[in-house]
Amino acid sequence: MQQVGRAIALAALVTVLVPGLSGARLRAQASAPPVQFSRDIQPILESRCLSCHGDTITMSKLDLRTREGVLAGGSHGAVVVPGSAEQSKLYRVIAGLEKPSMPLQGASLSADQVATLKRWIRRSATTGRSSCPSRRRCPRHPGHN
Repeated sequence: MQQVGRAIALAALVTVLVPGLSGARLRAQASAPPVQFSRDIQPILESRCLSCHGDTITMSKLDLRTREGVLAGGSHGAVVVPGSAEQSKLYRVIAGLEKPSMPLQGASLSADQVATLKRWIRRSATTGRSSCPSRRRCPRHPGHN
C-alpha cells in the first residue's frame, strides 16, 4: 500500500516539475542573445571547415569564410535555407543527418557547435545584417562592409 502511495506521489511530482523545466528551457532559449555570424559562427567555420572551404581551397566552390559566402552556396546550390535548419544542407551534413558527414577529416563538431549553427540558421541567417558589427570595412574579414 505504501508503494502505491509513493508511486502516486512521484507521478504527481513529475507532473508538476517536468512542464516547469521545459518551460524554463524554452524561456532560456528565447532569451538567449541572437547568434552573430562574426562572433559565434565564423570561429566554428574557421576552425573546422576552412581547410576545405576557404581561402586556399574551395571544394565544391563553397566558400565559408563570410556570411555572404555561406548564403551564396556552392556548385551544388544553396547550403543554407534561412529559417529552416532541417532543410539546410550545411546543418544536415554537420549534424550527421546526411552523407557525407562533415568535416570529412577529424572529429565531428561538438553538440554545442551544431546547436549554435542550427540556431543561427533558424533565427539569424534571415537577417540582412553584415556579419561584422561595424559599418566600416572590417580588416579581419575582407569583403565585409
